[in-house]
Amino acid sequence: MIKQSVFWAISMIVFSVSYISDPSTFSPINILVYTSALIIIIIIIYNVKSGIVKTYQIFGITYFSALLLNQLNISMLQNSKSLEFAVVVIFGGISTLLSLYFIDRKSELSSFDQNDIKIQKINILYYGMLTIYIISKIYIIEVHGLRIQEFIYGKNPGGDSFVVADITGISNILQWLLLVFVPYVTINKKITIFVVISIVAIVFVKRGDIARLIIFFIIYYISTKKTDQYPVRTITYIIISVLLFGFLGDIRQNATDYHFNITDLVQSRIHNSTTSWIIAYYSMNFEVLNLYLDHMPNQIGYISLFQPLTNFTSGGGAIISNYESEIWWIRISGFNASTYMSNFLYDFGKFWFIGLFFFNVGLYTIGLVIVRFKLFGAYILFLTFIALLVFSNYFIVPQILYALIAAILMNLFILRNN
Repeated sequence: MIKQSVFWAISMIVFSVSYISDPSTFSPINILVYTSALIIIIIIIYNVKSGIVKTYQIFGITYFSALLLNQLNISMLQNSKSLEFAVVVIFGGISTLLSLYFIDRKSELSSFDQNDIKIQKINILYYGMLTIYIISKIYIIEVHGLRIQEFIYGKNPGGDSFVVADITGISNILQWLLLVFVPYVTINKKITIFVVISIVAIVFVKRGDIARLIIFFIIYYISTKKTDQYPVRTITYIIISVLLFGFLGDIRQNATDYHFNITDLVQSRIHNSTTSWIIAYYSMNFEVLNLYLDHMPNQIGYISLFQPLTNFTSGGGAIISNYESEIWWIRISGFNASTYMSNFLYDFGKFWFIGLFFFNVGLYTIGLVIVRFKLFGAYILFLTFIALLVFSNYFIVPQILYALIAAILMNLFILRNN
């Protein structure tokens, strides 16, 4: 308990210093949310053990640490919070945490055993999917050119300008499926997957893909270590990744004709670009979520939980595009990431907890299938999307959900010996 006590003391000192620097921006709600998030994080850290990382630990640490950071009010763009906000972020987070906790209670994944895998089929699928993935990306480049080249020329083209119907979707699904092979292949193949996806992310200027790729490998790394020292190593890798994210962000803000300063953009009280990037992409999410409380509808409209199914229907693409264009305007200083909770607020209004309930049930069902059948590759991919819930609900993104389902089926019926 010594480590937990030290963490509590440091966290309270940080909050006190932030409060003293500008007490006008704080309210009792800040103290309530901060203390609640801090208690949950300490409980999770106390229960961290070496071996397979748990789903509730990944979600709890990423979600509540971001919530903790948000309550420090480092950005001057932040507004006062209501009791309704506290209920949404605390109750919503705890309900999802419990759903994931019950998945872990049923888990058969105590360690990674490769003896149950058909290595020959792994190699065939690996080379086949990697080849198709590379060819599809080359074809997209042939059609639209290199996005990074546009940035070099001082332009700022949108990602939608580099999309080829069907081909882009298939290649994105393959990108996620390639990661499922990581636990089963040799170190050279692991490196190849990392390098190829990184190169594609660079030429298409997808900094988010690089971040997601790093998150996947960090989770894979800590899930395969049998030592009690892995939390320290993990924190080290996370710090390096954060610094890299900030460095790439600095390059981005000066790479086009549209120059900006991230510290000025988020109006950070700490004049450091790396800190400002963290605030912008990790803390401001809850600030945008707070903005959704002002845009809740009076009646239930289109339900984004059905987005993967809508995508298959006639005119489904137009419906999804229209929905995304509506919520695109809910942003602060250009930032629109708003955690996985925002969809429930916008779709269900005051009845947001109904959408959250069905989401948690779906999450529990998918997770339960993965852990009960010991689908390790699919499990690491599942954990990656869990870690990303603090940014957005990736489980309702059609291509990602299709990839996850395909990963489960591939692990279950093709790669296993029994």
